Amino acid sequence: MKLTRLIGLARPYRASLALAAGLMAVETGFALGLPWLGGRLASSILTDQRFNIDAVLGGIIGLFAVRSVFAHLRGRLLVETSASIVTDMRQKIYDKIQSLPLGYFRGRRQGDILSFAVYEAEQVSSFMTGTVTSVLPNLLAVVGAVTLMAVIDSALAGIVLALVPLFYIGLRLIGRGLRPLSIEVRDAYAALVSTVDENISMMPAIKAFGREHAASTDHKTRAELLRTLICKQGRINSFLTPFIQFCALTAVVLLLRFLSERVNGGELSVAEFVSFLLYAAFLTAPFASLADLWAQTQLARIMHEVLVRVA
Repeated sequence: MKLTRLIGLARPYRASLALAAGLMAVETGFALGLPWLGGRLASSILTDQRFNIDAVLGGIIGLFAVRSVFAHLRGRLLVETSASIVTDMRQKIYDKIQSLPLGYFRGRRQGDILSFAVYEAEQVSSFMTGTVTSVLPNLLAVVGAVTLMAVIDSALAGIVLALVPLFYIGLRLIGRGLRPLSIEVRDAYAALVSTVDENISMMPAIKAFGREHAASTDHKTRAELLRTLICKQGRINSFLTPFIQFCALTAVVLLLRFLSERVNGGELSVAEFVSFLLYAAFLTAPFASLADLWAQTQLARIMHEVLVRVA
């Protein structure tokens, strides 16, 4: 299934999602000004160059204040949009399931059908409101930071830019391993829901024949399987983001070594040195977010494929 088809699900909510992405982009734009101000502040403290420190500090506080306002508006909008998407999708799924012939229900477990109507809708909604809307701001952050770094030192900025293809290739390799695991998590969740649903519907018979222990053991087995898979998936995801940040910070330290030589040689001022270093550190956040983007896209594609089969 193509990614464009998955994103097409967001068409009815494109205005709200576009507004949220725009608010995040504005946040990113203000954030890009912080390293520049940080360089000026460091220069005024560490050298004889005189800047109006109060003005610089006021600018930093102002940028943080504006970013906080936009973050609040964006968060509120996304919560409301996510709730609307989940509600609408669940209603459409229910109406579709209700219209299917009886033969469809005889060939499937009730738990699978319940999972279609609840679990998949939440996952796809989370992808739309969290992952899709963050793509533009993260790309803007990368392009903006690299551009401003190039203004300071084009050679070192070129080295940073050259690392992007390696980053993308690494994500593709990791994503291949996450996709099968996401399928296993989804299937284990559906099996657990089905077990609970069936046991509740058969509770009189279970109690009449003394099958409580067997039913409890079966539920525990399925619950433990789901826990194991979720933990495995969580370990991979929890490793991925810190690992990307570690690689990025290692690159920043290496840049620090090169930059220090240029400062000692008089090729860079202290303000440019600090600003370049802060922009390099600034890149770690969007790179880590883009790493999570690949994992979330694999999961959302699986959820959508399931919904397509049902509908």
